[in-house]
This record gives sequence, C-alpha cells and structure tokens, in this order.
Amino acid sequence: MLKQLRLNKENPQNALRDYTALLKSIQSPPVRPRPTERKGKERKDRKNDSPLQAIPSDNLGNLPDSPLLKDKESDSAEQPTKISLQYCLTKFRNAEEVPEILNRFEEILKNCNISLDPSAKEDVTPKLKEGTAHGAFWCRNLWDVFSCKQEQSVYSVPVSETPYNDVLIVGAGPAGLSAAIELKMMGANVHVIEKRDYLSRNNILHLWPWTVFYLKTLNTKVFYPKFATGGIEHVGTKQLQRSFLKSCLCLGVHVYYGVDFDGTEEAEEGRWRLKGEYLPSFSAPLAPKLSEIRFNTLIGADGEHSKVVDYFSIPQKVTKGSLCLGITQNYDHLHTEQELTINEFGISKVFNQKFFAGMKEKYGTDLENLVYYRGETHYFVMTATPESLESRGIFYEKKDNVCDLISPNNINIDNLLAYTRDVATWCNLPDYCPVTKNNLGGFP
Repeated sequence: MLKQLRLNKENPQNALRDYTALLKSIQSPPVRPRPTERKGKERKDRKNDSPLQAIPSDNLGNLPDSPLLKDKESDSAEQPTKISLQYCLTKFRNAEEVPEILNRFEEILKNCNISLDPSAKEDVTPKLKEGTAHGAFWCRNLWDVFSCKQEQSVYSVPVSETPYNDVLIVGAGPAGLSAAIELKMMGANVHVIEKRDYLSRNNILHLWPWTVFYLKTLNTKVFYPKFATGGIEHVGTKQLQRSFLKSCLCLGVHVYYGVDFDGTEEAEEGRWRLKGEYLPSFSAPLAPKLSEIRFNTLIGADGEHSKVVDYFSIPQKVTKGSLCLGITQNYDHLHTEQELTINEFGISKVFNQKFFAGMKEKYGTDLENLVYYRGETHYFVMTATPESLESRGIFYEKKDNVCDLISPNNINIDNLLAYTRDVATWCNLPDYCPVTKNNLGGFP
C-alpha cells in the first residue's frame, strides 16, 4: 500500500484513493500475535507502529489533511518554547563569533519574554535566571558560580548606592569585560563600547594558579569546558573574550560593537553622554542611540594607544628596559596525529643551551627564550637577538631608534616568516600547517 501510494503521487485521483484506503487500514489494524520468545511479558505499544509514520512528508503532495497528523501537530505544539529555548541556549554557549553570540542571546531573551531596556536600570538577572533554570544543565552551574561569588564581602556594599553607579567602559577586551562583570555584580548600570566588531587576538596567555581560580569565578569554565584541564595552565585571548562577553550578557551588561570613542559631552549635571552617532554594523539586543546613554563614570580599557588617555590628556609613564625583540607567530591547528605529538613547553637559553645551540647552528636563529602552546592555533613566542634578525635579512635598514627598526616599512615579511618557520620546524611542527591569517586575510 505504501509503495503504491508513492507511485501514484503523479496522479492525484489515484493518490487520493490510495490515501483513503490507507486511513481505513489504520483505523482497523489487524490483530498481531504476540511473539513466542517474550512469554510472560506484555508487549509495549510502539509509537512508530503506524504505517503513516513511514510516509515521507514530501511524498504526500496536496493530499487531504489527516486527522492523525493534526493530532500529532497539536501535541508537539504544546511545548515549543521549551524546545526552542534549549536550542538557543546550546547555540549561545557554543557560539564563537560576536554576531552569533549577540543574536543567540537575543533569541534567549525573546523565549524568556524579557525586554532588555538599555535606558532602564532594572536588574534582568532574576528574570533570566528563572527563565533558563530548566533550559540546560550548564545554566544551573552558571548561576551557582555567580551566587557563590556574590556572597563575598567585597560585594556587600553595592555601587548602586554611590554617586558613581552609571559606568561606561571603552574597550571590550579581557580587561574591559572583566571590569564590567565586577561592576555589574556590585550593582552598577554598565555599558561597554568596542571599536572592533570581531575577535582577532590569537595570543595564548600563561596563567598563574590564582588567576585560574579567579577566571573560574567569572564562569570561564562554564563557557569553555576545556579551560584549566591541561598540564600547563593557559588560555587563548579569544576564549577569554567569548566567555566574558557571554557572562556580561547574562548579567545584563549592555555591550555595543562597532562603536569608536570620539569624546564626551555633558548631558546634565553630573552626567555625560558620548559624542558622535551610533552606526555599528550590528549591535547588542535593543541597542539605543549613543545620545541616550548616560554615565557618570568612565573607564578606559582600550589598550596601549588609548583614545580615552589622549582625549583627557592623561599623563603616562613608561618604563623601558634593555633592548629585547619579541616575536609571536600562529600556525593553523589542523588536528592531525603528528601535531598532537608535540608537547607544550616554555624554555630559556640559560637552562637549555644544547637545544638553542643546535637551532642556531642549523638555521642561524639565535633565541633567548621560546614558548609553545597548542590551542585554537599553534602559538609560538620567541625572544630573538637583534644580530640574528639582521643576519637573516629581516630589516631592510639598520636603525638606531627601536620604533623605526621594527616599523612595518622596515620589515622584510618573507624573511621574517622564513625565520619563524625554521623555529617551528625545529620544534617538530609539520610543514603543512600554514601561517594563521588575520581577519583581513593578511599576516598578524
């Protein structure tokens, strides 16, 4: 009957006849004898016994609606929110790029019927906690970690009771986002702006034990389960930014990407607003215009060349040491068996003279220190002597000023890539692992 129904799809009249006969056979199914090998046990009903289940939906064409199909649709429609929320939570936890993280979080808000109003100071965490309590197992871990952290004495005096409770943070790197988490847990209304709308930092950071513990209190382990599971404690900057951003969103921090800091202007007594227009390529859920954001506290976390520092002419003091040229290089992690045999290490020439002497003899690369971590990429950090770089033709011209010496216009990129490739080869990295390119398609 099923075979005949599929063959008659091209003929609607014959298909309708076969379809009606099929429904009659379903309404009066033949009695099947119980199998002899299962004596003494009642056979459980099976949901897939109906032959209608075997018919692909695309083979039904424009046939009349079946009452059985309608019943199944009504049953499955009773819990669409729960299924959809579970899907959104999983996608949110696994999201890697900024647009996907923000979009998935917006879907979670919609499923929980939460309106995240940037101009309001209402704490959305209780609503979000209640809405996601039964959504996924990791949500319970997330809120448990924050609850334990909230019990520390440092959070006993909320910032919301002080005159500095509306905070704007410039820069959504690890420093800016971790500051946003801390301030939000103290009761502040926090906004974060970031010029870049992508994650581009491939650095892998070595961590002290107390740093590992602190990062776990920020739920890094929840969003990045592999964190602190290897022999060497380290984490990639990208992983930190992803986990911190997700924690910020769950706590109700307003994060806006694609926004550059152009200065401030006074809005009313004791409160300021940002200059310029809000024209990001995408933004956080329900993002307001820049002119609607009010703050009485400004934090500059925008790196070495800080626009906040320049705008307010804040004096800086730089401590300089002896000349030391550091090089970082990333290679794509292809997850082959040969790559996994390389052990992570951090070694110094003082204690491993034979290793460095052999590399210098073969390639002419003279290093003082070398570190290798394996994460999303194969990450190398090396300290090279200026003399070895000059001998390999890395610099077009010899300069007395360090800034002029390492200027991009004075670097032979091909010779530099050959220099770092020799170091990677000496460390047994396969030659088929290409250099990791940045978001613009060039080399970092």
